[in-house]
Amino acid sequence: MSNNLKQHIFAVALFLVVCIAYFAPQYQGKDVRQFDNIQANGTRASIERTIAQEGEHPQWIDNMFGGMPSYTFDMDSVSKHVLDPIIYVLNIIQQPASHYFILMLGFYFMAICFRINPLIAMIGSLAWGLSTYFFIIYTAGHIMKLVALMYVAPLIGSIYYAYSRNLLLGGSLAALFTALEIKSVHPQITYYFLFVILALIISIGFEQYKKKEIRQFFIKSAALFGFAVMGICANSVYLYYTLDYTKESTRGKEILISEHKEQDKGLDKDYITAWSYGKAETLNMLIPNLYGGTSEGGFQSDGELYDTLRKYKATELTQQLPAYWGPQPMTSGPVYIGATIIFLFLISLFLVRGKLFVGIISVTVLALMLAWGHNLMWFTNLFIDYFPLYNKFRTVSMILVIVEFTVPFLAMFALQKILDDSVNLNKRLAALRYSSIILIGFLILLYMFGGEFLSFTGGNDLQYGMPEDVVLAMQSDRIGLMQSDAARSLILVVLTSVLVYVSMKLPKYKNYLLVCLGLLVCADLIPINKRFLNNDHFVPERQAMEIPMTNIDRQILEDKSNYRVANFTVSTFNDATTSMYHRSVGGYSAVKPRRYQDIIDKYLSDNSAEIYSLLNTKYFILKDGDTPKIMLNDKALGNAWFVDEVLWVNTPNEELDGIGQVKLGSVAVVSNEFKKVVENKFTKQEDGDFIRQTKYTANKWSFEYSAKSSRLAVFSEMYFPNGWAATVNGEELELIRVDYDFFGAIIPEGSGEIKFEFNPPKMALIDGIGVLFSVTILLLVVLSIVLSLRKSKKESTHER
Repeated sequence: MSNNLKQHIFAVALFLVVCIAYFAPQYQGKDVRQFDNIQANGTRASIERTIAQEGEHPQWIDNMFGGMPSYTFDMDSVSKHVLDPIIYVLNIIQQPASHYFILMLGFYFMAICFRINPLIAMIGSLAWGLSTYFFIIYTAGHIMKLVALMYVAPLIGSIYYAYSRNLLLGGSLAALFTALEIKSVHPQITYYFLFVILALIISIGFEQYKKKEIRQFFIKSAALFGFAVMGICANSVYLYYTLDYTKESTRGKEILISEHKEQDKGLDKDYITAWSYGKAETLNMLIPNLYGGTSEGGFQSDGELYDTLRKYKATELTQQLPAYWGPQPMTSGPVYIGATIIFLFLISLFLVRGKLFVGIISVTVLALMLAWGHNLMWFTNLFIDYFPLYNKFRTVSMILVIVEFTVPFLAMFALQKILDDSVNLNKRLAALRYSSIILIGFLILLYMFGGEFLSFTGGNDLQYGMPEDVVLAMQSDRIGLMQSDAARSLILVVLTSVLVYVSMKLPKYKNYLLVCLGLLVCADLIPINKRFLNNDHFVPERQAMEIPMTNIDRQILEDKSNYRVANFTVSTFNDATTSMYHRSVGGYSAVKPRRYQDIIDKYLSDNSAEIYSLLNTKYFILKDGDTPKIMLNDKALGNAWFVDEVLWVNTPNEELDGIGQVKLGSVAVVSNEFKKVVENKFTKQEDGDFIRQTKYTANKWSFEYSAKSSRLAVFSEMYFPNGWAATVNGEELELIRVDYDFFGAIIPEGSGEIKFEFNPPKMALIDGIGVLFSVTILLLVVLSIVLSLRKSKKESTHER
């Protein structure tokens, strides 16, 4: 067995041990109760109910925001399942441990593609996989963000491998990882890492130009573009319908015209930059508690704050008041990369050179500046206003995932140089010396004088109404937290420096020292991660996902008619727990329907009884002290009704304003764009006319009606023509938009049945495209591996 192979086996075994040990509770049938997962469970309840009733995936959910396509978060398709076996194999040690194992394994694969020493690759992979932010997002339930991060490193490695060694094998793997990356359905992470990929390709292009191989570079780039297209097309269903829906969502163009700002095609700038990292806060990457760590408690029970609160008999507040004092609204923890790996990264600044280094450093600086958001608004504005798609994403601090990638990436190259005997020893020692002086000196200064340079006062401290001595105690404890972690980082940097120095002086022991360095990375990151995700966070698996049915839920569910519920005991429009059992007027989604959001902003947030009735909200869940209570709305308009009059309007603003000015139920507000369909096509209803619902599932509605002449009907369902179709007595029914965001239609005289059904358009064709490309990618990967093995065997035989 070759030495390299032994090192590969050791590295992978270490990854397995670290991940399985960290997530040991999962093998006892436990999981973490995560906010986002609980919300997703509530949202998905509509899909599960429809599958149980109809035996099919509805592609539409009816239990939040009046109804919206389910493919905003869950799309059932054949092409989706073609790649699932790959994912099942990768998740062999089960989630969540498998997520972190794949993070490490993918980074290791990438490092080997860059010809990094296996043991050095192990160190970089541990640093990447154990990055504190990845554990914080798991606790929050941002699973798809984590999944998207799993595939970026092997994708980057495959691209480099295609340029540097084997175009077919690297390209086919790049297509596979592109498909898996997009399949993770977190476009923001994918988008950010396009910056890294672009920096890599530009760097390679300059190198090829320098070597006068620019023609080969363009040929390979064209081929890789083709492989990328294949990976994209493998996700044709998700991409096509997501792009189609985006136009109708809060991420699309604004519908209402504001007098104070131009119509925008993306999110509001304040919304985009709400979570902006502070410039000095960036040092959290080196000292996790520099800014207090977390908004969710974080103070020690033996500190000055505890002692101060004891005299007020309020020591329980020690774990409730926020240790975090930085500029973000709140945070679950810092983006801590590790003192050990940052020290190695610093060495790279003195020792590593080349176009690739310049490209990676450039994208690192770019990510830092963009993460500062409104703290560097002139720069952020450039990207929001002029860079394609940048204004579609919120939480700009998320781009720090790039820094979490590039720091261990360059740290590996620094170690490779440090241990390269062909590099002048004095040059290596100088890089080590300068890095040690800078980082050790900085940590000592911060430990000694940080309390004088930084305020340690949170922007919200005074809002808690605490006595002055409590506020001062909070500041004192925050200084203590900073000093403790500064001292900790100082010790780690010194130990790392010693290990690096010894490895240069005793090269025959370098492999053992690299293993020690890998263990030091674990000793650095794991205890910090345990602050935010530890065994105490795990509960029995059923309890982790459970949304218990309350007595209030049971009482409401006794009503078997079809209606909506507004729950004011939770954050109505940012909580999907109500959606578990009811058709909620609220919900939880980052891509709410634009028109529905407009209705929320103008009417529902102000508790407009008429608009809640328009939504057929029959029950309100209200707070009555500590006990919730039910209020029946006997003015709910029902599932459908005939109107007598139309208020014609010219603009979306008039349309939205109009529903607050007319008598809903007898008057409909209709845009002039539908005038040809509606005007002079209906008359007032007469005695005996009726329309009522007879059957309802999320994606199929049936109504019976009787009308002495043609009528204009309004349906209390959200207007979304891209997939919804209706028939009356088997004949196609032309649907229009009424009351800003509801279905309407001219119903012919007589009686009969009206049927609605949702079928995403072109589903079979688009899904077929996805299947074709998914299968092609898998076949190409197999073929390229077989050809590579044959080539290696021939070369080995020829050498003998």
